[in-house]
Amino acid sequence: VAKGIRRITAVTKGAALQALKEGDRFESLVADAEALDAETTEDLDKTAGALRKELDAAFVSAPRKAALRARIEAIQKNATDAKKKALQKRVDTVLNDLTAEVEAAAEAGQKSMVVSVDIGADSKASQRVMKTVQTIAPDMAFL
Repeated sequence: VAKGIRRITAVTKGAALQALKEGDRFESLVADAEALDAETTEDLDKTAGALRKELDAAFVSAPRKAALRARIEAIQKNATDAKKKALQKRVDTVLNDLTAEVEAAAEAGQKSMVVSVDIGADSKASQRVMKTVQTIAPDMAFL
């Protein structure tokens, strides 16, 4: 814009209307995703990620796009937190069952034990399992 120009008149007509409609569509999609329960919906973070990619490619006003991105990030955070809570709950259940099994085996005088535990692929959870078994029965070989 040159010096002395005070106003710029832009004619966007259909493109502006299309951007508004697209923004409204994304508002409803994000609202639907926010209404889903993060604890019962397993793929909520994937859905939110796909929604974010679609939003990035969409023709929507910049302020609205930024606000929608922030809402989508909140959805993804809630989904991640719910997954962590579910994994923690599952690990705690497995540890309680495993503790009872190891104590019974230690009382019976077993020197080795092979148990399959359902903790997923979490390395911290597997370390917790190993430490729990070692504290209960330090002389037992555990696999």
